[in-house]
Amino acid sequence: MQSEAKAEPVFVGPSLMVRSPIQAVQQDAQGFDLVARVEPQHGRFVITELTIRQRADGPPVTTDQIRSLPLTALAQAASRLVETAEYPTLDDMESPDFTPETVARLVAAGPTEETLNAAAWIYRRALIMGEPPARAVHETFEITRSRADRWISMARQRGLIGPPEGPGRAGA
Repeated sequence: MQSEAKAEPVFVGPSLMVRSPIQAVQQDAQGFDLVARVEPQHGRFVITELTIRQRADGPPVTTDQIRSLPLTALAQAASRLVETAEYPTLDDMESPDFTPETVARLVAAGPTEETLNAAAWIYRRALIMGEPPARAVHETFEITRSRADRWISMARQRGLIGPPEGPGRAGA
């Protein structure tokens, strides 16, 4: 997996940058070689172009075979190329300092503006890294899942996190 030769730096989330587009290659995926162009869009990595090649000993390319390919994993693998940005972007929140003391202070304060900004930062960062964002909030703050969900909902109401993309789907 590598950034393409003419790749440009793109800010993809809180303090995160990637050179885009990315060429992701997976050999012998269920009898096929895959080459994908992966780009960040709306807080996620998506495949914008895909080449599927039948291996010499592999099955023919059919719609059933295509549906079974690990394309989500291929797009999420692009998160390995994400780097920490050395300077903030205009829409970026400052990178919080999540020491145990800071986490304890934010949890004790409850859903204040500072706490919700921190929760949104954790959520957006996890989303772009291909991790479950609600779990990241829950685990970082060491709070119950229902409390994390409430904080995420409050952050969403304040416009810190985008609307969900569907039932059970996170929103950037």
